[in-house]
Amino acid sequence: MRNNYLKNKLLVGVTLVSMLAMTTACGNGATVEPESTLEEADESPATLGEDDTEETTDESSEAATDSAEDAASEDSATEEVSAPDYESYTSDDGWTVSYYPDVIEVNEVDEHNVQFIYTGESTDTNMAVISYLEDTTPIEALDELAKGWGSDAEVTKSEGFFPGTSDKWGYWYTLQDTEGTGYSETVIAGEYNGGVLMFEGVFHLSGDDETDMAICDITAMVVDSVSYENFEDQTMYNEFSGTYSAESDGFTYSIVLNDDHTGALHMQDDIDVIWGDDEIIYADGSFTYEIELNGDELTLIDGDNKTVYTRE
Repeated sequence: MRNNYLKNKLLVGVTLVSMLAMTTACGNGATVEPESTLEEADESPATLGEDDTEETTDESSEAATDSAEDAASEDSATEEVSAPDYESYTSDDGWTVSYYPDVIEVNEVDEHNVQFIYTGESTDTNMAVISYLEDTTPIEALDELAKGWGSDAEVTKSEGFFPGTSDKWGYWYTLQDTEGTGYSETVIAGEYNGGVLMFEGVFHLSGDDETDMAICDITAMVVDSVSYENFEDQTMYNEFSGTYSAESDGFTYSIVLNDDHTGALHMQDDIDVIWGDDEIIYADGSFTYEIELNGDELTLIDGDNKTVYTRE
């Protein structure tokens, strides 16, 4: 059954960076420019006399070499000391993530539900939750969770490649902070090995850019780092894949929908695309068509124009 009610834009790009998947709910943080560690010399270079040019040059060169080696050694030592340690968590459901144990506490709610709770400076609970659900679909799971947000909640819906993959599909629901409370959520769900894998990001932000950026970045890393032991082929989209064609003015045009949600439009030009439940979007994000899929028919909608393509 298609999810025609899910009216949204596809996440742009053939390779999506979820990969900051959770930070959708964090809003736009200020960019912090790193402080420069280099200082410009105020003094002008000394003028060398003819008699001591070679000797002084050799000494300067040797001193510069020693200084560079010392600096490189110090930089290396600093990198070794400052490099943060992280740990991995592997679920029996076949997924693995990385996290920083100094600021993330792992709480196994049950065998299919794990919380990664941020323990650094914050005003309230911030965490990523990863759950495996049975006997449901991604949209059903998202709708059930979103009921708790209330009927008046402002929810943004989108879809795209699932975290940690470039060929599996997922859906995003984001609860926006419309009242300035700092509270927001992002939830991602996708078909996974006979059930649904869901990522939840729960945020209580303070409004302080430095604190909030740390919360978002560290929480997002958990989701961004996900990998899978065996991510089986998704089957809920099998009925849509194939090549659809239509004739016009003696020409045959076609639309190819691949199982991995990539595809192509073969019209005046050949254009790579990605596709979802309701839309086809150019791989470079420059243009979007609305589509309707019904059995062996694909209707391409371009403004007021509708063209019906039939599966070959």
